[in-house]
Amino acid sequence: MIELIEKAEKYAAEKTSEVITNAIANAYADGYRDGYKDRENGIFVYLYDNKTEYVDLGLPSGTLWAADYEKDDDKNIYLPFCMTHELSIPTKEQWDELRNNCKWQFKDIIQRYNNHSEVICLGPNGNKLKFDVIRLKDFLDNKEKNNVIFWLKQVSEDTIDKLCANMCQRKGENNELEDYIGTDRFFSGFKLPIRLVH
Repeated sequence: MIELIEKAEKYAAEKTSEVITNAIANAYADGYRDGYKDRENGIFVYLYDNKTEYVDLGLPSGTLWAADYEKDDDKNIYLPFCMTHELSIPTKEQWDELRNNCKWQFKDIIQRYNNHSEVICLGPNGNKLKFDVIRLKDFLDNKEKNNVIFWLKQVSEDTIDKLCANMCQRKGENNELEDYIGTDRFFSGFKLPIRLVH
């Protein structure tokens, strides 16, 4: 009788262990699948679908610039800096090359506010890019400003403010608005448009 009880206990322990092992394995599989699905939903698939149109401006490096910001249903995609790591956004060197080798023209359409609505970049080979302005909230003086702005790739800098390209009109020495094409730093949590290079 004792031997029968021991066998029953051993069988029950093996079955319990098997059930628990299977339950844990299924839970891990379900969690992995759900986590993967969440991550997949968080990835902007359209950034990887090879539908981006690039323009050859005749730059010395041969870098091609995206014809427009990345879009979803004709609306610009805005991302915080942390979501740009795997994207082919321009480096500061690529941005400097574009700035220094191209001719620039600020297009004033909203005359009464002294704001520009787009900036045209004319490459050495005659091809051009258009950079539309976005409205950017300045949290220091609580005003909205018109800027052309997008993230630039940073590899080693461990700072909360990240580098971005910036084109805008700023007050110069004579307190008159002057066209500015350069770089700035913005808080990495701000969501900015994405411009790709190839």
